[in-house]
Amino acid sequence: MAFPEPPQNQRPLWQYLIAPMLFLSLVLHGVILFIPTGASEDALVPPPDPEEDGIAISRIEPPRATSTGSPRSGSANSASDNGAAATARNSVQGGAGQAADRRTSSPRSPARNGAAANRNSARQTERNPASNNDDVADLGNADGPNPRADNVTPPDPRTAFLSFIDIFEGYRGILPVDRNQLQVDADSWLEGVKGDRPALAAANLTIQPLRNFEPIPYLENICLPQAPATAEILVLVEADGTVSGEAFTLKDTGYTHFDEVAASLVSNHDFPSASGPKAYRVTVAVDYDADDCQWPPPGVDVADEFLTLVHSYIGPAGTRPLEAATARQDWLNGLVAQGKLSTAMAANTSAPDFKVPYDLGICLPIAPTPVQFGVLVRGDGSPQGEPKLLRSSGYEVLDQRARAMVSQFDFAPGEGDRALVLEIPVDYNPLTNKNLDPSEDRC
Repeated sequence: MAFPEPPQNQRPLWQYLIAPMLFLSLVLHGVILFIPTGASEDALVPPPDPEEDGIAISRIEPPRATSTGSPRSGSANSASDNGAAATARNSVQGGAGQAADRRTSSPRSPARNGAAANRNSARQTERNPASNNDDVADLGNADGPNPRADNVTPPDPRTAFLSFIDIFEGYRGILPVDRNQLQVDADSWLEGVKGDRPALAAANLTIQPLRNFEPIPYLENICLPQAPATAEILVLVEADGTVSGEAFTLKDTGYTHFDEVAASLVSNHDFPSASGPKAYRVTVAVDYDADDCQWPPPGVDVADEFLTLVHSYIGPAGTRPLEAATARQDWLNGLVAQGKLSTAMAANTSAPDFKVPYDLGICLPIAPTPVQFGVLVRGDGSPQGEPKLLRSSGYEVLDQRARAMVSQFDFAPGEGDRALVLEIPVDYNPLTNKNLDPSEDRC
């Protein structure tokens, strides 16, 4: 069967549907293109400004897989991040935690027991951290000390005076320096270090000078018997800047307290990190000016006679038995050279029945030693010439009292001229004198 032919000038129906279908497809395509997506949303909508809008923005991290062993254990990535953060903090802080551990466990801590420890704590200073730098040439060759810490409050007059007495007690005298002997001692120390660690010998370890070091503070500012000498400390430092072993005092200050503080400061110092272990010869001065110290101490309620006696201390030189024996022999040889004695025969030592008086009842920083005077006596018992001081009590005032007593002594007659040595003890008993510190009963 055949379909009837459409009339002329009339188009088929499907041709009328093409245009609407094309238009509909274009509309649908445009709608799809203009639908917003997640990727383009951030670009089209700007993020809020926390300062202007007052909005706190928090990032929520995606959940991480946790270990099945412990409910508190974090992931490996978390531990790595924490370790990196800790490393960064330690780098910024200069290894403060390790240095604090060394300071706590250091056997050379300068703190003393009881009230003295509290007084000495006011004299302590913070560590002097150095920058982490492999090149220490500038630090090792600098001659000027670091500026002193002026933000430390000086102790009150009473505390300062008691601290001064504590430091005085450890005074041993300033000995002359033999630089050649110091070098020998330094070389011996270095050889011992290499002997304990053969790898250092293979690395050709040498001692480097380190002079740019903060001085030891002396906040009391009361005149000491003698200006402290500059200490020299030998120390072995590991590659990370930590001190290995105990610092060795090559040259001391003449004061036990300052020696202990110097060794402690060096042991707790944050040295620069390097490619390997380093040996340093650290120079540590004491912040003391003999031309700018105070005497008498201000604001101290102590008898003037006691202060005068303490200020007359001349040091341990001349108080030791060996020095006294040498001084006696030199005195006898001088008498022979002058023709006052035929031979330098040994002088008889006599102990008279009197003592050098001391009635202040206050503990002295250093106990006086017996005084010895040499006297040339004629046959009739009269002294010839002035008495010769052979051994000092350590205090010039007490020596002068002993000299006056010897000058008035009645010697027994004898046969011819003779040399006598009078030994006069000081009437000083540390068990019966009162300590200036009320927290301590005895000297």
